[in-house]
Amino acid sequence: MVRVLPEPEHCASAPEDARYGQIGVLELDQSSVEVATLVTIGDIAGAWPALDAYAARAVELRSLYHHANAVYWRGMLLARNGDHERAFLTLRGAAEEALVIEARPLLISALLGSIEVSTAMGELGQAQMAASIARGLIEPGEGQWLADLARLEGSALMLGDDASRKAGIEQLRASVRMEEEALVRHGGSHERLSFALEALALGLLVEGENYDAIRALDRSIELHEREFGPLNARAPRIRLNRIRALIANAQFERGFEEWLDVRATLRRRHAASSDTIVGATLQVATWFSQTNERDYVARVLGPLRRTREINDVDLDSPAGEHQPRSPEEANH
Repeated sequence: MVRVLPEPEHCASAPEDARYGQIGVLELDQSSVEVATLVTIGDIAGAWPALDAYAARAVELRSLYHHANAVYWRGMLLARNGDHERAFLTLRGAAEEALVIEARPLLISALLGSIEVSTAMGELGQAQMAASIARGLIEPGEGQWLADLARLEGSALMLGDDASRKAGIEQLRASVRMEEEALVRHGGSHERLSFALEALALGLLVEGENYDAIRALDRSIELHEREFGPLNARAPRIRLNRIRALIANAQFERGFEEWLDVRATLRRRHAASSDTIVGATLQVATWFSQTNERDYVARVLGPLRRTREINDVDLDSPAGEHQPRSPEEANH
């Protein structure tokens, strides 16, 4: 029972929840945990109805805190769906609601989400502004938030010049260290460390440090699949990022073999012509095309051409359209 009770700061910032008694508070808190879990593991299809039910119940019970929290998660889900402008506006709304009720933890979460979305939009200045505000709200001993801030700000800095990218890599490495230290001190799930390693790997790829990126992704996949297995929504995306790293490191055959495994995994969850499989196929084909490995492009696109009208011209769009996004952003 104690484990699912709200945090003391929540009780202080949302006293109106008390009028509904212990059951009302626990029901809303458990619904919040359910939504957060579904988003974290990448079950976006399951997260939307859970969020709608949670938001409706928050309105019914007139909980200002949980209404603001539902707005926050709606913003994060919009980000997962690639609707970044709406996501940013929604997260700003969540931050404003959190500020009104003086819910510091929720305000920090909304700011961290804004960093992520701003990075996906390529808005470095916007991301840095949110990071600066969040840094002023996080206490020195709040290690989990400090690790999140280092990871998200580090990813944002990879949008900048050489000096910014160097600082970004340092932040990403610091995030990994903080997650490792937290596991030594407290134990628990390794999923946060897996996220930090994936973010570091994406930063290393930007800098052309492909071998180190592969090593970081190897660890990220191992930690994630040890806890969640290979068939959940996040596992194939980490593997797609490793395929990208393998191709960048000129390990073409290994990258293609891994793609065959990823495609088989995706087919267990989706129809062969689904947008998910088509998008992943175009991602991998684009990476091979960028290295002029036309034979591998043909081998990747072959099965897709038998189910849909796909031509090489589809690979001429900007590479970013087919790139895996940040560790949190593309969990579907």
